[in-house]
Amino acid sequence: MKVASIFIVMGFLLIFIITGKAIPKERKIRVPSPMEIRNFKPKSNRQMAVTYADDRVYMFQIEEIVPRSDCNQVKVDAQNRIRLMTQAISQAYEYVLNPIPAMASEWVPYNN
Repeated sequence: MKVASIFIVMGFLLIFIITGKAIPKERKIRVPSPMEIRNFKPKSNRQMAVTYADDRVYMFQIEEIVPRSDCNQVKVDAQNRIRLMTQAISQAYEYVLNPIPAMASEWVPYNN
């Protein structure tokens, strides 16, 4: 009885190992360099539509909105988050975006 239960457990482990390798890893959308950003529009649902030089639009989640004194900059921080600073007459804001877009306007290449 113990031998049979050991074989059953080993069989389940073997099936789990074999099928686990067949599942592809999570693929991430390859995004152009932040220096290619041409336009961006914040949305009311904490999303940002960012247009790049190739006219593709990517939707990013806004992680943080920070009032700033300087304006009109694009930076990338140590965690690869894009930091966009708006140009405004009275008050500029810095939008901190998630590094991986939630959606793209058309089919784009993926990083494996």
